[in-house]
Amino acid sequence: MLFFKVQKVCTTIREHILSLDDIHITDLYTTVILTYLKEQPPQVSKALLALREQSLKLPHGKELEKKWIAYVSLLAPTENLFNVALSTYDLNLTLAVAENSQMDPKEYLPLLADFQTQSSPAYQKFKIDIYLGMFRRAIRNLSELDDRWNEAAEIIKRQNLYTEALIVYRGKKTYLACILTILFCKDL
Repeated sequence: MLFFKVQKVCTTIREHILSLDDIHITDLYTTVILTYLKEQPPQVSKALLALREQSLKLPHGKELEKKWIAYVSLLAPTENLFNVALSTYDLNLTLAVAENSQMDPKEYLPLLADFQTQSSPAYQKFKIDIYLGMFRRAIRNLSELDDRWNEAAEIIKRQNLYTEALIVYRGKKTYLACILTILFCKDL
């Protein structure tokens, strides 16, 4: 019961602040961020995306974005903040989070550069999901690319994602290959 009350209060406060004019929103934006972080479970990725969106609207948004990211890092577990930012697929936001952290640029710059060089947005998301170990999301993103079926089949087999594969590949050109992969793997 308390859980629902906290959610309701957070949502109400956030909606009220966001209904104000921009100058008041900017002054109260740390409260908006806090409403995301106080939900159960904490909505860290939503907080990061919201602060990114708000900072892009403002003339001095870059400075505010740094301030707001520092605020999030005080309230959220910093050891996985980089990964949470990465899970939003916004590489600029992820870079800003990494620069605000104690991470070594030698660690994150090559990784982010590798993601940026991927051939399509769906494949970029797939690579990010694989890095994060989010294999269900990876299969969903890779299902958008018919020419990457072999990679998908390997992950489906290795991670035992047969049911997920049937769902995400339904209606796609590679659906038959998906069914055959499942039939042959189940017999082994």
